[in-house]
Amino acid sequence: MSADPKDGGLPPGGAPQQACGSGPCAACVDARQMSSPCVLASGHDGPHRCGFGDVFAEPANKCLELCPHFDGWCIRDKGHDGVHWCGRHDY
Repeated sequence: MSADPKDGGLPPGGAPQQACGSGPCAACVDARQMSSPCVLASGHDGPHRCGFGDVFAEPANKCLELCPHFDGWCIRDKGHDGVHWCGRHDY
């Protein structure tokens, strides 16, 4: 079976074997106060898409330090002072 290019290259069943994971999604950071990664298959073409269906490009102005306790990134601005914040807790 081959992946359907209309869904970003997801294999049948709707979940990629290895997700892209890029992010965080700007809409999730701004509106939902959380970080949400891209759920499309690794190496996909075009913009990223989060689990909520938002489409986004790589945010250039975010810290993006990976959180060791949660599958997400620091959503504070690059070069921030103090601790990191993933939308759920400091680290």
